[in-house]
Amino acid sequence: MEPSSARPDDVERRLEVARRSQVAGRPDDHAVAALAARQQGRVTWPQLLTRGFTPAMVQRRVRAGLLHPRGRGVYAVGHPATWREALFMEAVLGAGAATRLSHNFACEHLGLLPFQAGPPHVLSEVDGPSVRREFIRHRSATLRPQDTIVVRGVPCTSVARSLVDLASFGDVAMLEKAFDRAQLRRVLRIEEVESVLAATTRPRGAVALRRLLALHGACPLTRSELERRFLQVIRRARLPEPLVNLAVRLEGRKVVPDFRWPRHSLVVEVDGAKWHEGPVRSRADRRRDRRLYLLQGWTVLRYGWEEVVGEGALVASEVERGLEVAGRPQVAARRAM
Repeated sequence: MEPSSARPDDVERRLEVARRSQVAGRPDDHAVAALAARQQGRVTWPQLLTRGFTPAMVQRRVRAGLLHPRGRGVYAVGHPATWREALFMEAVLGAGAATRLSHNFACEHLGLLPFQAGPPHVLSEVDGPSVRREFIRHRSATLRPQDTIVVRGVPCTSVARSLVDLASFGDVAMLEKAFDRAQLRRVLRIEEVESVLAATTRPRGAVALRRLLALHGACPLTRSELERRFLQVIRRARLPEPLVNLAVRLEGRKVVPDFRWPRHSLVVEVDGAKWHEGPVRSRADRRRDRRLYLLQGWTVLRYGWEEVVGEGALVASEVERGLEVAGRPQVAARRAM
């Protein structure tokens, strides 16, 4: 059973035993187990000392295989096995008090980015070593209580603060991916991001993040990496922003085009293998194209991964021509901005 699976009543019982043991001046392994259950199976050297353990007692438990060193001053309780959240907790505990998982690793923990390689990044209000094998520390004097949360037992920065910190890396593609994922998961709060930016002294990457905030209302959600890449192509070409994944009714049925410009009667579908591969799916796609064209009078363009990623300029020019058929003045006005 993983440490975090202990029942609340068991944890409270163990804590009560721990309190009694400390009053009696005796160390208590149940107290350590209860603490580890709330910290992904990890405890720190100071936490052991405050629960009545002496250095000799700690060393005896290390030799007996009850405690396993996991970096400077951090121990795994009971077994040396690790998992992702435990690795994050080791970094947070090892960096000291008032520390939170941050930047791209906070985004991973919050479900906004995939697996991130390397030692976890943490944000701390206190000074200390910037780089260790177990973590990379960033210091901030503007980390507010509302900028921190606890997710699955791991203290980390909030979604808004994580995006602001991620922007400081200067990796626009990574920032856009995390931003779009936050939109998709309905956890993005524009006012919270603006509040963090206002509270942070000269935040790096603020220009790129504010550009995404400005576009937030025009393109709310993407569902795949290919859709995100297509939006990048459109934005680089400075074409009008489309409606993204918004449903329409066709013959009484709901249809969700990937991208739609209603004023220009244009629809673009991007065909990722996950959703569009196979003869049945392809036939359904072509049938829907015919219905859109015949019943609504829309032009439908389809692009695959190779075209969007490898021929972005050509895709942008074709979309622009499609927009100009019914909306030349609007495109020209946007180009002049």
